[in-house]
This record gives sequence, C-alpha cells and structure tokens, in this order.
Amino acid sequence: MPIVGLRERIRSCGLWNAAMDFGLNQDQQLLRQSARDFLARECDMGLVRRLMEEEEGHDPGLWAQFAELGWLGLLLPSDLGGIGTDFVDLAVLLEEMGQVVLPGPYLSTAVLAATLLLEERADPCAREALEAMATGRFRPSV
Repeated sequence: MPIVGLRERIRSCGLWNAAMDFGLNQDQQLLRQSARDFLARECDMGLVRRLMEEEEGHDPGLWAQFAELGWLGLLLPSDLGGIGTDFVDLAVLLEEMGQVVLPGPYLSTAVLAATLLLEERADPCAREALEAMATGRFRPSV
C-alpha cells in the first residue's frame, strides 16, 4: 500500500491528529519525587567524591537502601522479588541518579546484568541470581 493510502486510512480512523501524552503518569511522578528526595538526602557531592577515591566505588549501605526501595528489582518480575516495571520508570530513576552523579554499579547490575539474566530465567541458577540481585546480596556486572 502506498504511503498516501496509509495516511488516509489512519486519518479515517481518527488517529492522525490524536494527541499523544508524553508526560509522566502519577506513579512515575511519585517515583521521580521520592528518588529526588532520597538521593538529595543520601548522596551529596561529598559522598560522591569520597567514593571516587575508594577502590570499590560504591557504598554498601546505600546499595542496601536501594534494595529496600525496590530499585534493584525495578525491571524484575514479582516472582523474582522485583517490582516488574518498565523502561519508562527506569528512565525516571536513572535521570534522578544522574542528577546527583550517583557512584556505583547500578546501570551495569540492575539494568544490564538483570536484562541478560532475565533471558535465562528458566535456568535455576539464573533465577537464584536474579532473586539475590533484587535483595542486594549479589552484584554482577556487565
């Protein structure tokens, strides 16, 4: 079908000029505000500078708090101890983490490693690893 014909079909369905809402929903706004408040309180530039000088590069206590907040299992389904949200929620959280220059392996662990392990979640070892990631007991890195 030529593009012109496709446009006419879309217009006839009333979709061509339909408004698209790219704003955050109420849950995402709450996540953004709670992350902003928490990170402003717990992750100031003094902490960032101190952690940059340390070999490990992150604060285990802060990591444990991320687990309590559910941030380590943001992308994991509930049967693996996660929250099961989507990449929009993740983007909201990552934006707030970027605002405070968060030190640590969040992206490489809770996003990249989790996404790879989710592909193998039928494997008992992968399931065990994902459950441990959600609680902060295991920090794989990619």
